[in-house]
Amino acid sequence: MIPEENKILDLRAIQRDRWSENRGYRFKTFAELSAELVAKRWLIKNIFARGETSAWIAPPGAMKSALMAEASICVAGGLDWHG
Repeated sequence: MIPEENKILDLRAIQRDRWSENRGYRFKTFAELSAELVAKRWLIKNIFARGETSAWIAPPGAMKSALMAEASICVAGGLDWHG
């Protein structure tokens, strides 16, 4: 049977080893994070951006497909979409 004191010392050694191997992530402020952001390439400003996905949820018959078809035609033709 291992004495309680040795268990505590073993636990401390394990924690020290983990800390030396895994430092985690460096703290960053919001200003630092926003400086790293890449500008979005908008297809339709504030609606669709290149390389992103979206989900449009509405009940059946709410014209989702028609709206997406109209948006894709406007993007493909380089036309304004509802101003």
